[in-house]
Amino acid sequence: MRNDGGDESFADFVDRQQRALLRLSFLLAGDRSHAEDLAQTALMKTYRHWDRITLGGEPTAYVRRVLVTTHTSRRRRAFHREQPSERLPDFAAPEHADRLDESERLRRALAALPPRMRATVVLRYYEDLSELQTAQLMGCSESTVSTQAVRGLARLRSALSDDPGTGLRRLADRSGPPSADGRAVVRRAERDLADRQRTRRNVAAGLGCAALLAVTVPLLADRAQPDAVRASGSATRPGPGVPGSATAAPDVVGEGTRGSLGGDDAFLEAVRALPWTVDPPPPADGTVFYDALDPPVEARDVVFAGDVPGGRWALVVGRTEPHPDLADVSGDPAPPGQLAAIWFTGPPGAAPEDLTIGGGPGSIAPDWPLALTDPRTGTLVVVAARGDVVEVSERPEIAADGSTAREWRTVDTEDGVAVTRVPPSELGYDAATSFRLLRDGRIRARDAPWNVLRDEPWPDVPIDYPRGRPAEVGERVAGHAAQSVLLELGRAPADVAVAAQWVGSVPAGGEGQAAVVTVTLPSGAVVVEAQWLLPEQPDGSMQGSQCGREVLPAGAEAARRVYAAVCEIVDISTGAPMSTVLLVVAPPEVVLLRTYDDDRTYLSEHPTDGGIAVLPFPLGTDTVEAVTAGGVSLGRVELLAHGVDFGD
Repeated sequence: MRNDGGDESFADFVDRQQRALLRLSFLLAGDRSHAEDLAQTALMKTYRHWDRITLGGEPTAYVRRVLVTTHTSRRRRAFHREQPSERLPDFAAPEHADRLDESERLRRALAALPPRMRATVVLRYYEDLSELQTAQLMGCSESTVSTQAVRGLARLRSALSDDPGTGLRRLADRSGPPSADGRAVVRRAERDLADRQRTRRNVAAGLGCAALLAVTVPLLADRAQPDAVRASGSATRPGPGVPGSATAAPDVVGEGTRGSLGGDDAFLEAVRALPWTVDPPPPADGTVFYDALDPPVEARDVVFAGDVPGGRWALVVGRTEPHPDLADVSGDPAPPGQLAAIWFTGPPGAAPEDLTIGGGPGSIAPDWPLALTDPRTGTLVVVAARGDVVEVSERPEIAADGSTAREWRTVDTEDGVAVTRVPPSELGYDAATSFRLLRDGRIRARDAPWNVLRDEPWPDVPIDYPRGRPAEVGERVAGHAAQSVLLELGRAPADVAVAAQWVGSVPAGGEGQAAVVTVTLPSGAVVVEAQWLLPEQPDGSMQGSQCGREVLPAGAEAARRVYAAVCEIVDISTGAPMSTVLLVVAPPEVVLLRTYDDDRTYLSEHPTDGGIAVLPFPLGTDTVEAVTAGGVSLGRVELLAHGVDFGD
């Protein structure tokens, strides 16, 4: 895509991109009228900041983000449910008449999805964005995108005769041409901007009157009480928490260098100049990538530098600058002006040249705290604003009833920096620790620290295989599932009982492997995790994903329970879905499974092989019933959920 934002007028951009935006809007909104309104609203918002947007290059990605955000936020604010219209607008070309019924079915099925799920499906399969790109655009995690895409696609299966991308593109064809050209959109945008500015002036005038009244009343009060003593500065700078105070959020990274080495200018200058990237071997085809966050040295600041338990750490921040030529480069270039951070770590007393990258670089917000932990030593540093109260929780605790809670302890701070210790992780990574900030008596932020990463393999988790030990790929996916649960729970393998209740091929007879792993906690509660994994590719890469996770209350032994999950298997080369599989693991005496939708309506029944079933996902399945050879029902279970985060 050409980078002509800086040389292209807004009207030219609208003429070039409005058709594509309208097609995308049509899929999100469900009908022509709402689609055009959505596209026009996104363009109005873009026009207000056009000069700033085009400084960063091609503005299409920005407009797409505004469009999707406007759609999802608008639907959240609506007081009514969306209702698919009875007919499509008559913009379709005659040759599409034979597709009308199929497109209408897909349009109605798509409109029935929740707004964010619909947006996820459209971005993944119509816009052909990766999970990472979709997550960045929608402001959520990749696991959330994966979950939404799997569930959304499952609900659309009955309306799709082709692959999702083809069906959605065919439906988008029915959106028709825009009703206005670029010049007309500009005229409307100019009127909109003028109206907004006029409104601001009126509001400002009203506030000025209110401010004059607010100043006059205290002056009269002072004259009535000549002996009153006015607090220093109170007339010009209201304190935090004072009603009507315009105090901005603290700039966590703009408070100067903190830490025991904050006064060592020579050390700080050397740390500022440390490289933010480790140069990889150049690609064989000579491709150049410009996606690294690497601010120039003169745009960097050292926020923290000091000695910590077991080492010497430094935190550096900076803003990126535009690359000289982004027209013909690969990767996703870091936008100019992006604030980024990086941690450097080293042994006790390390010189600047002995520090290595400990965490990052990554994008940050100036008012958000930054933290780093070393999972091998348990050292944790949290950099907040001066005056913030820092609390730390070492791990979530799951009770016998499956509920999750955390215990928090307050950590001493110096100049807004907390240095403490948490239990080291036997698995080499800490995904359990959480910290939060209290400001003005309220929780203002909560996050997980970055980890000091080392190029060492993670230790294996001992796993019991009651149905027999699987092949290498099966062992690997079972290990991944067990590690992901233990890491987030902050539990050592010796504290729990880990078992792979089943490991086998998905789809049945396919090359992928799936595992259903249970982790029985000291409370008796059981965490079940299902994942799938494809074999290693020639380049050494592997691809897999979660099929579901659930926290179950204490009760029957893990091996005597029934588990049902949906696995979306994708093509590793394209990311396109290959099949959606229903995976059921039950005790060996179960011979029959019955599926039901969310209205408890019977859908289908399927035999098992020793309590195991791997079959194409029956559309609409919400619960599964397991039946023994004697006709005894073991009850119905829901499909494993996605995105379970142990209360975080």
